[in-house]
Parts: sequence; C-alpha cells; structure tokens
Amino acid sequence: GFYLDQLSRPYLPRPGGIVRFSSLLAILNRQSPKKYQLVAFKKPLQLDFVVAFIQEALEGGHPLLLLTFNHKSPDFHNHWLTITGLNWEEGQYQIICSNWGQRRVYSLNKYLKEPSLYRGLGYFQEVSS
Repeated sequence: GFYLDQLSRPYLPRPGGIVRFSSLLAILNRQSPKKYQLVAFKKPLQLDFVVAFIQEALEGGHPLLLLTFNHKSPDFHNHWLTITGLNWEEGQYQIICSNWGQRRVYSLNKYLKEPSLYRGLGYFQEVSS
C-alpha cells in the first residue's frame, strides 16, 4: 500500500517549517501510483459554508487538511491538522482531528470566531482516468 510516511521522506520544509498545499500535492503525485487533485475551500469562512465543505469531503471518504497561521491556540498555531470527523454537540459543531498523532476534538464554532492571519482547508481527491 501507499502510506503517509512515504510522503514525508522526499520533502524538506521551507523556512517557517510549513508545507503548502501545492507542495503536498506535488509530492503526492510524484510518489503515488495514482494521481490526485486538490479540492480547496474557496468560500467565505462562514460556519455554514465550512460545515457543508467538511461534510461533503468526509462523506466522500476524504479527510481534510486544516492549516492555520498565527492562531492564539498552540493546538492550531502555524500547524496542519487532519479533520477526520464532524459532530453536533451542545449547540455547536465539533471537529474531530488528528493533531501530532493524537485524537483531539475542537469547537469549530470557536475556532472560526478566533482571529488568525491565514486559514487553509482542503483535501486531495483521486483524478478519474
């Protein structure tokens, strides 16, 4: 099989240590026997748009990558997370994430309200042949 550790070997981080979507896609397509395209979130960062995008990706079997620059929480600060689930609990959306190899649950409502310089959200989808 093809595993994530095969992606990390050929990449040396740029200054700041953050890997861009475009770099990940290039590595994935160079290392994988299949070809992929990036499906990126391009709408305003409003809760309803973000939830619909996450639901669409997860229902299609695609975990999402979430990147945040300059967030006050150390869990999000200049860091990628993988979103693997979405729940509605206690009147708000909860995202289930893999963060530094551990399962974490965060309030999506709270995350979107807190200031950040940049946020990226997307996933890789196999290109049909």
